[in-house]
Amino acid sequence: MNLRGITKFVSQSSTPTYPSINNTTTTALPGTEAMNPLGVITETPSGIDINNWWLSKVENVKYCEVEPVGKSATGGIEYMALLTSSIEDIDLYIDLLELLSTATEKDVITICIDSPGGYVCTGVIVSTAILDCKAKVITRACGLCASAGSLIWSAGHICTVMPTATLMWHMSSHMDMGNSLDIKQNADLQVKYVKELLLNKSLEKGHITEEEITRICTDPNYVCWISAPEMLQRIQNNSINSNTILTPVNSVQTNNDEVPPVEGDIINE
Repeated sequence: MNLRGITKFVSQSSTPTYPSINNTTTTALPGTEAMNPLGVITETPSGIDINNWWLSKVENVKYCEVEPVGKSATGGIEYMALLTSSIEDIDLYIDLLELLSTATEKDVITICIDSPGGYVCTGVIVSTAILDCKAKVITRACGLCASAGSLIWSAGHICTVMPTATLMWHMSSHMDMGNSLDIKQNADLQVKYVKELLLNKSLEKGHITEEEITRICTDPNYVCWISAPEMLQRIQNNSINSNTILTPVNSVQTNNDEVPPVEGDIINE
């Protein structure tokens, strides 16, 4: 099932034609009119067919695909999303954002994360969508879960960790140019933004400590690496949130069953 909204086809029995800019008619493939962001205009002044141009931009592009995997125990649908490789432009995550915004309280969405990080703005948008989602969102650290990847992971309603996972937090990076005082001010604002907003959810859930946040925001060489067993221990020691689960490597999660806990796990219902 492909939820990618900008490439959904609308069933149609006949091939439509539209008036173009130069008073001729342009034939569109059945359904492609749903992808045309410019309404009935199907050509640019230079004669480029907009439908084909738009389709070429969204076809064969690597993105975060979402698939239904079964029914949830509450009568909804369970979905699986794979967030792998670097986190890039937000338009590559339309499927996931669409699902997060439309899922119901009966649905369950599992997001498997194996990413070295990427664009902060994309990580913020996905994290916000997770926090606002009505469905139960389970974030699962499967391998390297770093930077924007760990930001998204901490936003999960339930955060799960595979034994082979490694998590990482650090200060964001950006490029700037112009007046030196403007650059300094922009950098200070970025550090404040990371400290007070981006890392807040991770701190609230006990994923990282106040001391580690201080070092992240003051030491340019500091990177906070945390292994899966250490992360589980941190969550168990935290009184605010204790719903992070260390998932056994050989465990199998069925459509209607919760992840079987290992010894020492704490699961709040």
